[in-house]
Amino acid sequence: MDDETRFQEIKEKEITRLTTPVTYKKVKFGADEAYDCEGNRIREFKDGIPIIEPKKGLLSNEEILKYAPYSEEASKIRLKQGDGGFNDKLKVYGVAIFIIGLFGFYAVFFGFMYSGFVGFIILILILAVIIYLLFIRDSKYKTKKQSANKVIEYSKDESKISYNDDLLLLFNSNVKIAREMIEKRFPAPQMTNTKFNSVLDNCKNVVESQIEILNTITPTEKSKYEIESRKKLIKQVISKIDDLTNELILSEENNLENVIEDMDNLINSVKDYE
Repeated sequence: MDDETRFQEIKEKEITRLTTPVTYKKVKFGADEAYDCEGNRIREFKDGIPIIEPKKGLLSNEEILKYAPYSEEASKIRLKQGDGGFNDKLKVYGVAIFIIGLFGFYAVFFGFMYSGFVGFIILILILAVIIYLLFIRDSKYKTKKQSANKVIEYSKDESKISYNDDLLLLFNSNVKIAREMIEKRFPAPQMTNTKFNSVLDNCKNVVESQIEILNTITPTEKSKYEIESRKKLIKQVISKIDDLTNELILSEENNLENVIEDMDNLINSVKDYE
């Protein structure tokens, strides 16, 4: 099993953990305890609903928002995307604000005992930190998102064309290498050379046609599947060309056995020159 397959299995297992209903265990005193399907105890609830935190490094931001929308990690993602609300800020910074407030209360109290001015300065600093966390810290992400929304209609088509052109560039690069290997393995004017190159010519015409179509299609919910399907097929063609190149390389004559035999003969003949 390769690393990619193993990672996908772990990822699917994590999604299952996040989406499987929790089980409850009755305890003698207090509320029932909640556990996920792997037996991990869940200690956080929202409106009576248990919240399962996703494991780090397994899921993409979109997957976390989909499968663990009430988790702290999802709140962090929403804040960074400029979509977070006040509840997200409380979830992410709540503990920090509580600690600041708790120690700040004592700091202000002793500050006023020492000097009214010192106590006032400490109070202002504590309030400034809390205001920063709740109202200022993540505002830059909202501003960034608003700016992005203003230009997205202009940049959407350019980025789409850029990606498709990169795909075409990769295809042409792989075709060039394949043609060089065909020429080396079956030099013109062999019929095999002509046959192989004609297939590559046909691939090139089809791929260029599909890239042109992709550059003109406007992405919508209805066309999204068709766009991804065409891109996937183009990538499969590129992969097949890579397979052809590798097969041509591996089919080259292997002279290693002859070299080893020559070296053995040379070693055995050393005594003849004494």
